[in-house]
Amino acid sequence: ILARFDRLQPEQRRLLQAASVIGKDFDLPVLAAVLRSNSTLELHSLIDSLIEREFILPNPHAPDTEFTFRHVFMSDAIYATLLRKEKQSLHGQVAEIIERMYADRIDEQVEMLANHFRWSADKDRALHYLLLAGQKSVRNQIYQQAHQYFDAALGLLDQVEPSDYQVYQSQIGMGEVQLYLGEYPEARRHYQAALSTLEKKQETRNIAER
Repeated sequence: ILARFDRLQPEQRRLLQAASVIGKDFDLPVLAAVLRSNSTLELHSLIDSLIEREFILPNPHAPDTEFTFRHVFMSDAIYATLLRKEKQSLHGQVAEIIERMYADRIDEQVEMLANHFRWSADKDRALHYLLLAGQKSVRNQIYQQAHQYFDAALGLLDQVEPSDYQVYQSQIGMGEVQLYLGEYPEARRHYQAALSTLEKKQETRNIAER
């Protein structure tokens, strides 16, 4: 894969790298915004050349706007060619573009935003969206997924300056998930941590009462 990738033109390689950051499946509007491409014709020409070279495939339901890598290990191999700072920067760009493009229906995108911001340098927004994604997963009764989001949120608390309410949401969210999963001692520990947070500040105590 990498030998074939290295033989591509620079603009083809850059397109594939940006697409690999978006994910195995990606859509043209987000990709165009990441690449800052103003030429739809040129972008489609690059896409066509990469389809011809069997790197990507069009989505049969939206062949002009949605695409996928031929294999997940192909997108993973190309993603690995990026330096860590490049990955962080691109994930941040992708997240901001998605946030802007889907501002009127952001709830549909909270999982993607949580992941992209988590892999970016913007840990404050990562915490915000990880909490939203965890809460959404709980509402949809996808508890293992919710566990992953709340666990990631708890891991960020020492890396940012969270509000007391965010600390409370992280702890109470994980406690609720662990209760559903039957992890009772762990659930009790997180509920106690949430209660301790509420006791620290009158503001969060008022939030809890509401």
